[in-house]
Amino acid sequence: MINIRKYSNKDFSEVFKIIKQEYGKEPYNEKWTRNNALKTLNHYSKVGKIYVAEIGKKVVGFLVLHKEFYNTGAQLDLKEIAVNSRFQGQGVGKALIKKAEEFAIKNKIKQIYLTTHLDAPAYLFYVKHGFIPAKKTVFFRKELK
Repeated sequence: MINIRKYSNKDFSEVFKIIKQEYGKEPYNEKWTRNNALKTLNHYSKVGKIYVAEIGKKVVGFLVLHKEFYNTGAQLDLKEIAVNSRFQGQGVGKALIKKAEEFAIKNKIKQIYLTTHLDAPAYLFYVKHGFIPAKKTVFFRKELK
C-alpha cells in the first residue's frame, strides 16, 4: 500500500537518493549535490509543501508544491515530483498527483502547473493524468556568468 505523508528532515537522505538517481538520467543530466538538495528542500519546507510516498517504511517518491498568486487567483506550481525507478508503474506517481489535486481543491485552487522536458519519460504520464501542454507558452532561460 502507498502512503503519502508530509516530508520531515529525517526523510532527506532517501529523497536525495531519488533526486540524484532520477534527475541524473537523460534527458536531465543534472548534477545535484547533497548541499544543493538540502537547500532546495529546506526552502520549499518553508514556502511550500513537500510530501513523500512510502511503500512499507521505504520512501519511494516525493512531491514539492508551491502555491502562487496571479491576477486570476491562486495556482499551484508542482515544482518537483520523482519516483524511484524501481517503483515506477506501481501507482506511486498517480498517488502523488492525487495528493497535489487534493491540496489544490482544499485550498480552492483551480489550476496546477508544472514544467517538464519534452523528452522526459514523465511527459506522457502527465498527459495521461490530465495535464495539457501549453500551446503558446514558452519557457525561457538565460545563463549568467
